[in-house]
Amino acid sequence: SADLSTSELSTTSSSVNPANLSLPPLLSNQLNTGIVSVIPVDQAFALNVIIELPDFIVVTWEIEEGYYLYHHSLGFNETGSSKISAPIIPPGISTNDEFFGDSEVYYDNLMVRIPFDPENTSEIELIVDYQGCAEVGFCYPPQQRMVKLEIL
Repeated sequence: SADLSTSELSTTSSSVNPANLSLPPLLSNQLNTGIVSVIPVDQAFALNVIIELPDFIVVTWEIEEGYYLYHHSLGFNETGSSKISAPIIPPGISTNDEFFGDSEVYYDNLMVRIPFDPENTSEIELIVDYQGCAEVGFCYPPQQRMVKLEIL
C-alpha cells in the first residue's frame, strides 16, 4: 500500500533524555569504564508511523541488535474522539526477564496495525507507549510519543 500520509513525531514530557538520566553509582561507574554502554532510546527503538489507506495506521519499530521491547508496555490511544479500533499485535517471544519475570518481548522489528474509521477524518493524534531494555542489563524508562497523522 502507498504511504499517502504525513506524520509529525513529538516527545511528551514523560520521556527521558538519556543525557539527563541519573544512574545508580554502580551502573554509572560501569558506563564510565566502558563495561556497559547503551544507545539513546530513539536509536535503540526507531519508531515510524504511517497511514495505510484506506483504514489502517501502521506502527513499526526497528529494534537495534542487543535490545528488545516488551509486549506488556505497548499502548495505543488517541486524543479527542475515538476513531481507532483494537490494535493487531503479533505474538512476541516468551522469556523470563530479569526485570519483569515471565514476559513477551520483541527483537529486530515489530509491526502493529491499528484499524481506524476514515469517515470524516482528516487527522489523527496517536499516543504510542512502549518500553524496552538492553540485553546488558539496562531498562529504559517507559516512553510515550504523540504522532500527528494527516489523512490525505
